[in-house]
Amino acid sequence: MPPGIPRSFVTDRDDEPFPTKIPVIPLRDIVLFPFLVVPISIGRDASVRALEAALPSPRKILFVAQRSPEINNPKNKDLFRVGTLSVILRMARYENEVRVLAQGLRRVKILRLVRKQGYLEAHIEPLEGAEPTAADSLESEALVKTAQENFQKLMGLGKNISQEMLQIAEK
Repeated sequence: MPPGIPRSFVTDRDDEPFPTKIPVIPLRDIVLFPFLVVPISIGRDASVRALEAALPSPRKILFVAQRSPEINNPKNKDLFRVGTLSVILRMARYENEVRVLAQGLRRVKILRLVRKQGYLEAHIEPLEGAEPTAADSLESEALVKTAQENFQKLMGLGKNISQEMLQIAEK
């Protein structure tokens, strides 16, 4: 774990081996970065299958951005070659979609993409030099503190805040 990054922001355990193969969920309109916690709606059948493949422990999945959000069934050439290894923190199933709360762990390089039982699986390796440095951590800590202070001010204004956002802010 990079120095200065609070443990609550990193759910990747040092004693877990780095996965070399992992299910992939292409993202149309968002890029997930390491340490970021975001709610994501998943509706495509292939993405739901990838999520289900990732659900047994340790609940890790690879989110990768699509080159064009209009493509409904992305192929290898439609995806970027760098993605974010992530962990699924929470999940809720609805009629037409699954919503997850995911936390980015680290950026990875995609070596190869293959179709496996109706979803994409990536062969990956860590992207060296992609992790924050100690110099980055001081700025990160300041930004986190500012964000938490602003969130407290927002709550004081009586605004309705979703349960997911409250859970994220508690970290």
